[in-house]
Amino acid sequence: MSNPSPAPPYGPDLRERILGSFSGDIDPIGVPLLYRLALVLVTAIMVMLPLIYVALVVLSSYGVYYHGVHHLLLFEIIESRRTALISYVTPLFAGITLVFFMIKPLLAPRGDKQTPRSLMPKDEPILFAFVQRVCDAVGAPFPKRIDVDCDANASASFRRGLASLGSQDLVLTLGLPLVRQSSLQQLTGVLAHELGHFAQGAGMGLSFVVRSINAWLSRVVYERDRWDEYLEKSARDAARISFVASLVVQMARLVVWSTRRILWLLMWIGHGVSCFLLRQMEFDADRYEARMVGPETFETTCRELSYLGLAVEKSFGDLSSSWEEGRLVDNLPSLVAAHRRRIEPSVLRRIDAEVDGRRTGWFDTHPAASERIAYAHRETATHVFQSDLPATALFRDFEALAVEVSRSFYEHHLDQKIRPEDLVDTDRLLARQDRDEAERFARNRFFLGATDHPLRPLPVGDVEGSNAREGSDFGRLLNRLQVLRDELQEGEAEGRETLEAYDVEMGQRSALDRADDLLEAGFKVSAEELDVERFDIVSLVAKMETVQRRMDQLGGRLAPQERRAAERLLTALRVLELPGLGDRPSDLAALRDEVPRLLSAARAYASDLDRIDRLRRHFDRYDSIAEERQGSPNDEDLQRIFVGLAEEVREGLNHLRLSWNDLPYPFDHTDRGITLGRWAIPDIPPEDDYGGIYGAAHTALQRSFDLNGRVLARLAAIGERLEGELALDPLVPSEGPGSEA
Repeated sequence: MSNPSPAPPYGPDLRERILGSFSGDIDPIGVPLLYRLALVLVTAIMVMLPLIYVALVVLSSYGVYYHGVHHLLLFEIIESRRTALISYVTPLFAGITLVFFMIKPLLAPRGDKQTPRSLMPKDEPILFAFVQRVCDAVGAPFPKRIDVDCDANASASFRRGLASLGSQDLVLTLGLPLVRQSSLQQLTGVLAHELGHFAQGAGMGLSFVVRSINAWLSRVVYERDRWDEYLEKSARDAARISFVASLVVQMARLVVWSTRRILWLLMWIGHGVSCFLLRQMEFDADRYEARMVGPETFETTCRELSYLGLAVEKSFGDLSSSWEEGRLVDNLPSLVAAHRRRIEPSVLRRIDAEVDGRRTGWFDTHPAASERIAYAHRETATHVFQSDLPATALFRDFEALAVEVSRSFYEHHLDQKIRPEDLVDTDRLLARQDRDEAERFARNRFFLGATDHPLRPLPVGDVEGSNAREGSDFGRLLNRLQVLRDELQEGEAEGRETLEAYDVEMGQRSALDRADDLLEAGFKVSAEELDVERFDIVSLVAKMETVQRRMDQLGGRLAPQERRAAERLLTALRVLELPGLGDRPSDLAALRDEVPRLLSAARAYASDLDRIDRLRRHFDRYDSIAEERQGSPNDEDLQRIFVGLAEEVREGLNHLRLSWNDLPYPFDHTDRGITLGRWAIPDIPPEDDYGGIYGAAHTALQRSFDLNGRVLARLAAIGERLEGELALDPLVPSEGPGSEA
């Protein structure tokens, strides 16, 4: 954001300086009568939607009762006892299931929420005095509680939800990443916006009802629980028992699917009638912000929130990758701020262009940022707050609070206790990232693109024998490295072009695999989509053979360049065997322990590539069939294929974990005894846990590919370091990281 001046020491002088930054209160913003009437009408419609649903529940319940009591005569008019039983029980079971699944959303509890970190006035007196002054300036009630969390935003809401309607029982929540990156001027504007909602009187209460109903409808439409999983499992079990049992359960699944459609329709009706008024409320709150800090500050804040969103995304990517090794950054707001500082100016310009180009859609609950900025600039009143302090000046010890809240955030989302050794400081994590990025550049320079495809591993095992004849003589190593470097550069352009073609063919093969499954399940796929004259099993098999033949040909053309890259690496690593190593820098001696672990991991990946590729192909097909299955939940052929693919995926996970379970993880980890198998595949889900199988396979593939890339990048960096001992400069690739372009 802006570059605020340093804050003076925490104390009375700072308090007076902050409160003295207000020059008055903002002019009240009136709400037109027509708008109030429209809001009441929309609220009435929204309240009607759950009532309509309740009426459907009552009607369905009566239908089940009527069938159960009045249709016993089926046993009298149908001669076959079996047929009569099926005719009576099937609708009864389906009806009872329907009523249960219709009642369940009405009782569905909210998901587990993180216990907030609430601040006390005695601990943060300046913050509470400041918020009180903002409330006075806006004309909003003072919140009963002030919470902090790790969101990159702020919010004001009713403290006890619907129970607080009609009262001034508010809670203000401050996202510490927002505070860490904001100036006090900008944070004041954000708070004026949030508290401005509550200065709108009854309008905020009505809009809260509208938003709550919208959120409830969305949650019950898309959220699944154990009952849904149990019904799905029952359908699979019933299919194995008998046709009759399968018919009964499938009928139940069909009526449950129908309730989802009803809720989906009600959700979109509610969303459609409410979104315009919700957008108008945001415009009104924007006026409070503009009058508090000025339209210019409003615009910079609006744009900065977009930048901060990218920084948050990058930060959570860091947390995901660092947690793979059992570590998390101790201060999440500090990490977000660091990523915000690292965003390149060209990226900021691109984000600004996206902000300026986006327009509000019919079903958006918030206006587009560009329209909000234009609306704020219509405000001509002089703003009433001006400060050049950082927002962190409001807190007695912001960094200590950020560390505490970060830890609580991790424990909630990971559902486990975070130990002190699980945390690293931000600078250390960023330094690790800088090293990883530098090593990715080194990988491109050293291998010249020959290792860019995750399914074309470096053949370190295949060329090791031929490399041994070079021995550890200085002159021979230098001569051989010069030859290999020249050959790699000569073959670089053709190698990159061939690799791109190979990747295209692999994508085509994946599409053909998916089409094969859909054809088996009775679905139709466009012939043009697969570049075949007609879509049938004969054409599909012929196309698969053609694609595989081209992949084999392209793989043969890639092999020589891959062998040169592997031999260059192994030749450079032999510098570690040269006499006199003990007289050289200590980092070279330390590599003797590291290199064998890295090579072991690289060989394991290469030797298990067929197993990894099979897992990938089964996973891709499993993923696509799962998508089709959502649209056709009662299709038995799809179900059979889906279950079979799940078994294949789970078996692949078992085999890969077993193969890697004795190999040490080659990088630093809090669990010093962790193996490659346990790291890549932490656990194998039960055979009927399809969601767990999907997640485990996704994790295993992602970690396997990342492992291969990181190992090769580290080895490339070491190779360059050792070539430097022979006075050889790094090569300059024609494209990619490290190229002159």
